[in-house]
Amino acid sequence: MTCGLESRLTIAFHNGQWRPWKLQFFYKGRQEFKEFQWFFNFRLRQITNYRKGLREGPTSIWFDDGSIQAYRNYVADKAHGEYYGWHRNGVLSDFHYFENGKQIVYRGFISDGKPYYNYVYRGEEMLGVKGGEFCKVKIN
Repeated sequence: MTCGLESRLTIAFHNGQWRPWKLQFFYKGRQEFKEFQWFFNFRLRQITNYRKGLREGPTSIWFDDGSIQAYRNYVADKAHGEYYGWHRNGVLSDFHYFENGKQIVYRGFISDGKPYYNYVYRGEEMLGVKGGEFCKVKIN
C-alpha cells in the first residue's frame, strides 16, 4: 500500500552524459508541490509550484548563467498578479499585471531600461503607446 505520493525524475542525454532535466512530484495522480527544471550545465532553470494538478503560486525562471529571467504568479493555473521579465544584463524587460488570467497591463523596456511598450487592456480593447512615455495606470 502506498500513500499516493510519487516523484518522477526525467533525465536527458547531452554531450555524451546523462543529465537531470526535470523533477516532478505527484499525489494521487495529480502534480503537486514543486517542479524543478535544470539546464544541461546543472544550473536551475525553473521552479514552478503546483496544487491539485494546477500551477499555484510563484514560478521563477533563470537564464543558463544563473541570472533571473522571469517571475510569474498563478492562481488555479491562471496568471494572476505581477509578472516580471529581465534582459540578460539584469535590466527589467517587461512588466505585466494579470487578474484571473486576463492581462490588464503590459509595459516593455529595451535593454538600456528605456520604456518601449505601455499598454492597458480594457475588455477586448488595448490602449497605449509604443515607444512613448508611461502613463499612470490605476489597478483596482
